[in-house]
Amino acid sequence: MPLTAPTQDAPTQDVAPPHGTASPQATPVTPQLGVIRESVLPHGSAAQPGSVLPAAAVPDAPAEVTIVCPECGAPSTVSLARRDAGDFCPICDYPMFWARPQDRKGAAQDGVDDARWRSPGASGASLIATVPCPACRELNVPSAVVCVRCGADMNPPPPPEPEPVPLPEPAPVPQEIREPEPAEPFPWWWFATVLALVGVAWYVSIRY
Repeated sequence: MPLTAPTQDAPTQDVAPPHGTASPQATPVTPQLGVIRESVLPHGSAAQPGSVLPAAAVPDAPAEVTIVCPECGAPSTVSLARRDAGDFCPICDYPMFWARPQDRKGAAQDGVDDARWRSPGASGASLIATVPCPACRELNVPSAVVCVRCGADMNPPPPPEPEPVPLPEPAPVPQEIREPEPAEPFPWWWFATVLALVGVAWYVSIRY
């Protein structure tokens, strides 16, 4: 009897059904869990290589929360899942997506300064002390030498002392202006009287 090689069944291939028809033997595919490899295990971990890693539960983030503005104290509703161009304080126009939401259920957090570093290159994830720029009032870190916004010196030299105001000149003493006394009029009546007497004497001497 001749020897024959054992036959092996060919793997069946799934054929996609035509468009618009449902597959008669469609079975749901369950997601496969990842397998932990020994190379990615941390030192001293209790998990064994080849064990199944359960999927981590991701808590649902709240859609919208009410945050108190750290500048003026006005409450605003902000979405934590995204940043919107309209998430600004309606009173002072502070960017509310940089403010830290307060947990109402937990204990009160230390500190009352909720301002965050809004300068370029800052992460905005931690509270820091800020110093306003003397030129543009932009918030900078206390160790900044120049302003990150306008480039002005954060420690400008003191302004020069103003020049002393010169004392006003003394007011001139008013001088008394005397009007000239009017000249006495010529005594014409004496002259007329003398002429009259001379005329009378001349007339009397002629007549008598």
